[in-house]
Amino acid sequence: MNEMTQKQTFCDNYQKLFNMDCPHMDAVEYFFRLLPLSGLELIKLGMLQRLLEKKNLHKFRLLGIYHIIAIDGVCISSYYYLPYSGCPKTNTDTWQVKVVEAKLVYSSGFSISVASEFVTNVDGDSKQDCEQKAALRLCKRIKKMFPCLPICITADGLYTSENIFQLCKQYNWKFIITHKDSCLETVWQEVRVGVLLQYKNKKTEQICNQHKWKLSQWKFVTNISYHKKFKLNWIECFQSLYNKKTRKEQKNRFVHITNIDVTLKNVIEISNGGRLRWNIENQGFNDQKNHGYNLEHKFSRHNLNATQNYYQCLQIAHAIVQLCIKAKAVKAFKGKVTEKNLWLDMLALLLQVEICHKEILDVLCIKCQFRY
Repeated sequence: MNEMTQKQTFCDNYQKLFNMDCPHMDAVEYFFRLLPLSGLELIKLGMLQRLLEKKNLHKFRLLGIYHIIAIDGVCISSYYYLPYSGCPKTNTDTWQVKVVEAKLVYSSGFSISVASEFVTNVDGDSKQDCEQKAALRLCKRIKKMFPCLPICITADGLYTSENIFQLCKQYNWKFIITHKDSCLETVWQEVRVGVLLQYKNKKTEQICNQHKWKLSQWKFVTNISYHKKFKLNWIECFQSLYNKKTRKEQKNRFVHITNIDVTLKNVIEISNGGRLRWNIENQGFNDQKNHGYNLEHKFSRHNLNATQNYYQCLQIAHAIVQLCIKAKAVKAFKGKVTEKNLWLDMLALLLQVEICHKEILDVLCIKCQFRY
């Protein structure tokens, strides 16, 4: 960024577009160390509330009711020294900066940040924090931000715990959580009996096309008692994929537990909703690590507040890009042009071509509506 600010054309275009001078990144670092974290969080919250008010994403809701929020943790950087007080230490002599992230995920591919909770030791280095504790704090914040929003939590097997179940029950939330074979043995005992007794609870779907063949089969067991406080439902999906060209077969198995009432009519949608958890990994963390956002870069090496503010800026930028790229009009415009080439063209424009005020005003006068 500092190299680009040395070019007068870029600085002039920046000033015209944003109505401010292009800052030096050392000044940004100093500012982010002083800026309260709530400032950028309020901007992100306002964007999200506006998006929900406009109902742009309502048609992608689970069962036409629930907004799916995926929760997962990610390590954004590692150190061989203590970068700041309270940074958790691993079993080896390394310290890791971890974040538990909550993102709205939809079948359209969206993965938009709702809230973020850093894993930090609350009592210096004496009391070690963990992902599950941070996830509980994160859920409480989400409830305060969206007290009436119908939410369905999806997460991996790490969050299969009584604390998460109790929180969802208290908040009247739904959940679809990956069920590992080694977790909740009492539930598995009832499942083994239930599969034998409820063999009629099956649904099969077969899809064939010119090149591929897919067979999916779902089984489910309902009304499983867990600790006499929770009623859980269990879903298992077997998929067999066969590629006629390569003559290779791939088999997959997906298992979830949920507090949503499961029937033959909705078992497929609920199972697919649980698998949307992968959006936070692929369209979320993977994009931010490998497609230009540099999530794992150490933007600030010694200050937690600055690190958190950089992270919030990254989440805001990623949300804006998704809302632009996934719009129907932009998809039709792109054609065979990749996103990377599109960004390179835009950057080259800012660096080499002097934009006039009239061109900016002409664009701002155009009224358009984004559809997805």
